[in-house]
Amino acid sequence: MNKALLLNWKWRILKEDKAIWSKFLLLRYLNPKLKVLASCEEVLNREDSSWWKDVILNDFKEESSDEGFSDWVNCKFKKGNNTLFWHSCWLGDQTLSTSFPYLFDLSTNKLCANIDAIVGIERMLPPGSFGGDSAGASQLRDLNVLLNGIEPDNSDFDDFHWNLTSNGCFLVSSVSTAVSNAKDSAWITSTIKLSDVVWKGYADEC
Repeated sequence: MNKALLLNWKWRILKEDKAIWSKFLLLRYLNPKLKVLASCEEVLNREDSSWWKDVILNDFKEESSDEGFSDWVNCKFKKGNNTLFWHSCWLGDQTLSTSFPYLFDLSTNKLCANIDAIVGIERMLPPGSFGGDSAGASQLRDLNVLLNGIEPDNSDFDDFHWNLTSNGCFLVSSVSTAVSNAKDSAWITSTIKLSDVVWKGYADEC
């Protein structure tokens, strides 16, 4: 429950721009929205407060669930300065790091904002990255097709929608439900695998 409550702070940082504390976080941590979406140590500094570190690193991914905060947030791309190119769900139902893993591994800036990457994905890839690698070249073509015609809208701000509720608003209970369902699914999968092993052993003896 405490982890879900900390996720509520992440959501408030994304949505509550006019709050006084929001302006303080912007001055103190530069781009707090990108950092809460990244949810990793790479965006932290030694001088950051313990509270801020707890907020940033708090997540369920790779612990209780295959998904985490950034997977549960759908980003509406406008300016592109507050959404992550690789790690935000802004172009479809999954992140580009998941859809294009080869390009993501090659990328020289894995935490770049959309506004920095949308002008040309090739700039984030080392020169001559592919050579004769048709798989990498194919992913690059597919990504460029996907990005074709997409441009920042400087007249509006990036917005965020919570995928775990029907109205797009964050609820602590929605996190608890998602994690619980993920645990149930993992238990069923492990039970099926164990049954397969037991059956195979029985079949080998017969």
